[in-house]
Amino acid sequence: MGTLLIAGLILVLDSGSTPVTFVVAAALFAVFSVPIFAVVRERAVSDYRFRVQDAVGSWAQLATTLQDARRVPGLLRFLVARFFYTDPVNTVIVVMAVFATEAIGLSKVSVQTGTSHGGVPLPGGGVAEVKLDFETLRVLGVVAREYGLAGAVQHGASTLPGELFHRFPEVETAEIHLATGFQNALYEHEAFPAELYASVERFCFEQCADERKEGETDTQFVYKTRKKALGEHKRELWDLENKDDIVASQQAKMGFLFEQLGITGNKAVVDRFVTAPERHKPIPAGLVG
Repeated sequence: MGTLLIAGLILVLDSGSTPVTFVVAAALFAVFSVPIFAVVRERAVSDYRFRVQDAVGSWAQLATTLQDARRVPGLLRFLVARFFYTDPVNTVIVVMAVFATEAIGLSKVSVQTGTSHGGVPLPGGGVAEVKLDFETLRVLGVVAREYGLAGAVQHGASTLPGELFHRFPEVETAEIHLATGFQNALYEHEAFPAELYASVERFCFEQCADERKEGETDTQFVYKTRKKALGEHKRELWDLENKDDIVASQQAKMGFLFEQLGITGNKAVVDRFVTAPERHKPIPAGLVG
């Protein structure tokens, strides 16, 4: 009954606050364990002293167990596999987590929950839809924080539909990668000059040809490599006559994401914990008109 009551209370009280759930479960477990300590009496044992014979006997018992295991098909193989594989793997995972956080300084974990960097371009244009596993993202974030990390990072979020972004704060995602989305908003904006995009395509075909995979269409290839053309065309991008229209759309996209991710109105928190040093550098000669 105690176990059922605890399970029921966890379901009722679990409103996303995992620490509260753990505290309540631990308290109830302690309360229901009191009758065991109060009623059950252990049998008295005589004074025991360690003997070498007992240690030898334990090894003899192990040998007997292994011999008996042969009577059950597959049992001996299972025990040996667990000893030499499962237990070491579990040990490595635990030790690796401590090493990653304490020695290396790892602060977060990147996961694959259905997306990929930049999305998967389709042969005829556009990006393939994905089904994101938010529950996996949430669980991995909980586990990561148990080891002192910030949580889980979601890659490839740029290509997700806008109505999904409010889910990320709900599952306490630590970080979301959105660079490709802003790049796409630049290249695919109606005000982006056609002749400039043609130059971007030529750059991809000439400078990134070794990255092309067999079977890729021109559209897929350019989509995956056009990010490398930004630096080559930086001067032209700065000098766009209608860049204000493109910047305005980027600002609108940024505002939408801030609202969906629940990170508006946090300037006071940023000012409290983040100190941004001011560094003044001369304008590069290539940008001076």
